[in-house]
Amino acid sequence: MSAADQVFQCTELLEHILSFTSINTLLVLQRVCRRWRDVIRCSTKLQRALYFKPDLTGDVYGLNPLLVQRFTFARTPDERLWISTKGKGYWRNKLLSCKNASWRGMLFTQPPEPFSFVSHRFTDDSLVHCNFEEYTTCGEAYNEGTGQIPSVLPR
Repeated sequence: MSAADQVFQCTELLEHILSFTSINTLLVLQRVCRRWRDVIRCSTKLQRALYFKPDLTGDVYGLNPLLVQRFTFARTPDERLWISTKGKGYWRNKLLSCKNASWRGMLFTQPPEPFSFVSHRFTDDSLVHCNFEEYTTCGEAYNEGTGQIPSVLPR
Protein backbone atom coordinates (compact mmCIF):
# COMPACT_ATOMS: atom_id res chain seq x y z
CA MET A 1 0.00 0.00 0.00
CA SER A 2 1.40 3.40 -0.99
CA ALA A 3 1.87 6.25 1.46
CA ALA A 4 -1.05 8.12 -0.13
CA ASP A 5 -3.31 5.08 0.28
CA GLN A 6 -2.31 4.83 3.93
CA VAL A 7 -3.15 8.50 4.52
CA PHE A 8 -6.56 8.21 2.85
CA GLN A 9 -7.35 5.02 4.78
CA CYS A 10 -6.97 6.89 8.06
CA THR A 11 -10.39 8.45 8.72
CA GLU A 12 -9.05 11.28 10.88
CA LEU A 13 -6.46 12.31 8.28
CA LEU A 14 -8.96 12.11 5.43
CA GLU A 15 -11.45 14.22 7.38
CA HIS A 16 -8.73 16.77 8.16
CA ILE A 17 -7.66 17.00 4.50
CA LEU A 18 -11.27 17.31 3.30
CA SER A 19 -11.91 20.10 5.81
CA PHE A 20 -9.60 22.37 3.79
CA THR A 21 -11.60 22.06 0.57
CA SER A 22 -14.22 24.57 -0.58
CA ILE A 23 -17.88 23.86 0.11
CA ASN A 24 -18.48 23.27 -3.61
CA THR A 25 -15.64 20.75 -3.78
CA LEU A 26 -16.65 19.05 -0.54
CA LEU A 27 -20.18 18.56 -1.83
CA VAL A 28 -19.06 16.81 -5.04
CA LEU A 29 -16.25 14.84 -3.36
CA GLN A 30 -18.98 12.60 -1.97
CA ARG A 31 -19.17 11.12 -5.48
CA VAL A 32 -15.50 10.04 -5.57
CA CYS A 33 -16.07 6.79 -3.72
CA ARG A 34 -18.23 5.28 -0.98
CA ARG A 35 -15.53 5.72 1.63
CA TRP A 36 -15.22 9.45 1.05
CA ARG A 37 -19.02 9.79 0.97
CA ASP A 38 -19.29 7.92 4.27
CA VAL A 39 -16.53 9.97 5.92
CA ILE A 40 -18.23 13.22 4.83
CA ARG A 41 -21.68 12.03 5.94
CA CYS A 42 -20.43 10.79 9.33
CA SER A 43 -18.26 13.80 10.13
CA THR A 44 -20.03 16.43 12.22
CA LYS A 45 -17.33 18.94 11.25
CA LEU A 46 -17.84 18.36 7.51
CA GLN A 47 -21.64 18.26 7.82
CA ARG A 48 -21.50 21.67 9.52
CA ALA A 49 -19.22 23.01 6.79
CA LEU A 50 -21.81 21.85 4.24
CA TYR A 51 -24.64 23.51 6.25
CA PHE A 52 -26.38 20.16 6.81
CA LYS A 53 -25.97 20.31 10.59
CA PRO A 54 -26.13 23.39 12.81
CA ASP A 55 -22.91 24.79 14.21
CA LEU A 56 -23.52 26.34 17.60
CA THR A 57 -19.86 26.63 18.58
CA GLY A 58 -19.79 30.37 18.02
CA ASP A 59 -17.86 30.32 14.74
CA VAL A 60 -19.99 32.45 12.44
CA TYR A 61 -19.98 31.24 8.83
CA GLY A 62 -22.73 33.53 7.62
CA LEU A 63 -24.86 32.78 4.58
CA ASN A 64 -24.63 29.45 2.80
CA PRO A 65 -22.49 30.26 -0.27
CA LEU A 66 -24.15 27.54 -2.34
CA LEU A 67 -27.58 29.11 -1.82
CA VAL A 68 -26.54 32.75 -2.29
CA GLN A 69 -26.46 32.24 -6.05
CA ARG A 70 -30.06 30.93 -6.12
CA PHE A 71 -31.81 32.97 -3.43
CA THR A 72 -31.90 36.66 -2.54
CA PHE A 73 -30.90 37.53 1.03
CA ALA A 74 -31.60 40.84 2.81
CA ARG A 75 -31.72 42.16 6.37
CA THR A 76 -34.30 44.51 7.78
CA PRO A 77 -33.27 47.36 10.12
CA ASP A 78 -34.25 45.13 13.07
CA GLU A 79 -31.79 42.46 11.77
CA ARG A 80 -34.48 40.02 10.59
CA LEU A 81 -33.21 37.87 7.70
CA TRP A 82 -35.42 37.82 4.60
CA ILE A 83 -34.94 35.23 1.87
CA SER A 84 -36.67 35.04 -1.50
CA THR A 85 -36.34 32.98 -4.63
CA LYS A 86 -34.46 34.47 -7.56
CA GLY A 87 -35.72 34.52 -11.10
CA LYS A 88 -38.39 32.64 -12.95
CA GLY A 89 -38.76 29.70 -15.20
CA TYR A 90 -35.77 27.40 -15.59
CA TRP A 91 -34.30 27.60 -12.07
CA ARG A 92 -37.67 27.30 -10.35
CA ASN A 93 -38.57 24.30 -12.50
CA LYS A 94 -35.22 22.69 -11.60
CA LEU A 95 -35.96 23.25 -7.91
CA LEU A 96 -39.33 21.58 -8.14
CA SER A 97 -38.05 18.62 -10.11
CA CYS A 98 -35.28 17.75 -7.62
CA LYS A 99 -37.19 16.29 -4.67
CA ASN A 100 -34.09 14.66 -3.14
CA ALA A 101 -31.50 17.30 -4.07
CA SER A 102 -28.87 18.01 -1.43
CA TRP A 103 -29.78 21.72 -1.16
CA ARG A 104 -33.12 20.74 0.38
CA GLY A 105 -31.39 19.49 3.54
CA MET A 106 -29.15 22.54 3.90
CA LEU A 107 -29.51 25.39 6.36
CA PHE A 108 -29.53 28.94 4.98
CA THR A 109 -27.10 30.25 7.61
CA GLN A 110 -24.49 29.07 10.11
CA PRO A 111 -25.26 29.28 12.91
CA PRO A 112 -28.96 28.83 12.08
CA GLU A 113 -31.24 31.79 12.70
CA PRO A 114 -34.95 32.58 12.28
CA PHE A 115 -35.87 34.01 8.89
CA SER A 116 -38.76 35.11 6.68
CA PHE A 117 -39.22 33.52 3.26
CA VAL A 118 -41.00 35.26 0.40
CA SER A 119 -41.97 33.46 -2.77
CA HIS A 120 -43.95 34.35 -5.88
CA ARG A 121 -46.58 31.79 -6.80
CA PHE A 122 -46.94 31.75 -10.55
CA THR A 123 -50.16 29.70 -10.42
CA ASP A 124 -52.20 32.57 -8.96
CA ASP A 125 -49.67 35.45 -9.28
CA SER A 126 -49.50 35.99 -5.51
CA LEU A 127 -46.73 36.59 -3.00
CA VAL A 128 -46.38 34.17 -0.12
CA HIS A 129 -44.70 35.19 3.13
CA CYS A 130 -43.73 32.62 5.78
CA ASN A 131 -41.78 32.96 9.04
CA PHE A 132 -39.49 30.13 10.09
CA GLU A 133 -37.49 29.11 13.12
CA GLU A 134 -33.73 28.78 12.96
CA TYR A 135 -33.52 25.04 12.26
CA THR A 136 -35.69 25.08 9.14
CA THR A 137 -33.94 23.65 6.09
CA CYS A 138 -33.99 25.23 2.67
CA GLY A 139 -36.25 22.49 1.32
CA GLU A 140 -38.77 22.83 4.15
CA ALA A 141 -38.96 26.60 3.63
CA TYR A 142 -39.20 26.27 -0.13
CA ASN A 143 -41.94 23.63 0.06
CA GLU A 144 -44.06 25.69 2.43
CA GLY A 145 -43.35 28.96 0.63
CA THR A 146 -44.35 27.57 -2.75
CA GLY A 147 -47.21 25.41 -1.55
CA GLN A 148 -45.47 22.17 -2.47
CA ILE A 149 -46.21 18.96 -0.64
CA PRO A 150 -43.19 18.28 1.59
CA SER A 151 -41.17 15.26 0.59
CA VAL A 152 -39.22 13.00 2.89
CA LEU A 153 -35.66 14.27 2.92
CA PRO A 154 -32.75 11.89 3.44
CA ARG A 155 -30.44 13.13 6.17
